[in-house]
Amino acid sequence: MGTGGWTVREIRLELTTLLSLDEHPAHLPGWGVVHPGLARCIVEGMLGGQWRYAICYDNGHLALTGLVRARPHAPGRNRPARDRRRGGLVELQITLSHLRMLAARPARVLGAWAPVVAELSAHAASLLATGEGVTAGRHMNGMADRRAEGTAGGGADSERRRQAGAALRRYVQIRGRVCSWPGCRTPATRTDQDHILPWAEQGPTNAENLHLACRHDHRARHHGGWRVSTAGPHMVVWTSPLGHRYPSPLPKIIIPACSPHPRSQPSPTSYRYLDDLPETPTMAPATEPPLPQEAPQPETGAATPPKPAGGTGTPAPKAGAYGSLLGGERDEPPF
Repeated sequence: MGTGGWTVREIRLELTTLLSLDEHPAHLPGWGVVHPGLARCIVEGMLGGQWRYAICYDNGHLALTGLVRARPHAPGRNRPARDRRRGGLVELQITLSHLRMLAARPARVLGAWAPVVAELSAHAASLLATGEGVTAGRHMNGMADRRAEGTAGGGADSERRRQAGAALRRYVQIRGRVCSWPGCRTPATRTDQDHILPWAEQGPTNAENLHLACRHDHRARHHGGWRVSTAGPHMVVWTSPLGHRYPSPLPKIIIPACSPHPRSQPSPTSYRYLDDLPETPTMAPATEPPLPQEAPQPETGAATPPKPAGGTGTPAPKAGAYGSLLGGERDEPPF
């Protein structure tokens, strides 16, 4: 990758899209989605910015996050210099399954992206080794706080602080994206990190006890009689002074994209990456429906069978047989 391209304030996209293994759209916060080809051009001009990683479980929810120090560059060339003025922010997203597949590939196949994949694999070593991750809050309190920005500490000492450290604050912001009040769209960077169990009541400062609340909703919680609780690891519940409950699920970081294979055609059993990609398509052509047989013509002088009432004489196709619009529609166009 070169040093040209464009620069935006922030872009979020999957690492497999940067590697051209899929064509999932990228997201520009505040603007919307962009085409993957345009996203690659944008990232090409942001090598000097801050890069973050968001390693997710296969269901799309966040598992780990932090800073990426490696950059894709040609062998023998130095790492691009940091440009704080116009570097921007790049968020690399990848699931544990895809990261495990990429980590198994040799460096010669990954090319310029080998240092990035190696660094992400080192951060998620414990999750990749076990095949299933520990809870996000426990992992953040144990490992990521000590790793953040080169500082020491963590554990019980960090939980007794009122303000979250840099790594924990970044994790809660990426996990929530916006204010947790149902329907509020205030960005995470403009919200307060509120303790579900108040800090004054010995509530710990960890990922499981923090949620995002804009200043208006934060005051409504402490001065308006609203209460906040959790119902599972991905659900924040606001309770009004009258006792009405308003659940607010945490968003998924990686949203599953539509499969490019029509459901009417057999799709590959699994996607293969990099040097394992087949030279020829592995998807067999769809089986064409049998042609309708012509009805035998009646002999001369024989009585002609009556036509169906209200029709033109052509029998209606069965539902789903040839893509009827009424029920059983399974012959989607191959988009």
